[in-house]
Amino acid sequence: MDPTSRQLPHPASQKPRIRDFEANLPPPSTAIPRPSNFAINKLRELEYVELYYFTPEGLAEAVTYDHSAAHDALTFAQIDGTIVLRPSSTSNPSPNAVPDDALTWRQMTIAKTTLLRCMANTGWANNYIAALDKFYTRLEAHQTRFEPEGEASLLQYQAEVRREWHDALDPSRPGLAFDISQINEDRIARTMANILNRRQAANVLRLVNHHSA
Repeated sequence: MDPTSRQLPHPASQKPRIRDFEANLPPPSTAIPRPSNFAINKLRELEYVELYYFTPEGLAEAVTYDHSAAHDALTFAQIDGTIVLRPSSTSNPSPNAVPDDALTWRQMTIAKTTLLRCMANTGWANNYIAALDKFYTRLEAHQTRFEPEGEASLLQYQAEVRREWHDALDPSRPGLAFDISQINEDRIARTMANILNRRQAANVLRLVNHHSA
């Protein structure tokens, strides 16, 4: 056999270009929510993205925006030091996106479920997904929820800690990142105290302005 006719093995890191399908397997019974191309691209690059994109409002916006941007112009983006062309829908954030701590509790609980599913579909390792899943499960069951400003405190805690976790996962940083599934009770207590103090100060100021009017 001519040695030049042998096929070289594919590199272990090379992924198949398309998945196989199971014969006679019907499609899902319900439509699978799909976030915006911008949010999906962020997850594929293992970067932080706001929960807003996974809320019902963010998903509804994605249907309209990504469809209208399908024939939009390309835009330049930098990946690993290389300039590439990308559809604008993958590079432009939504003007309606809000910080995580500005979401309602309902928005957060819905969004995290979609976020975790999308992480599994965009290459995140299981241990990261499991840690984040446990993080949200513990927050949802936390006793602080039932105290004054409890949900607001937990929303702010998760907004800050999830962002810090992504920063800590940066491979250019030394050492290991912290385990996001471990809840810092002292930090939650301080967060709630700060929110209550701000609320009390706002009430005092409102009373002063009322009496001086």
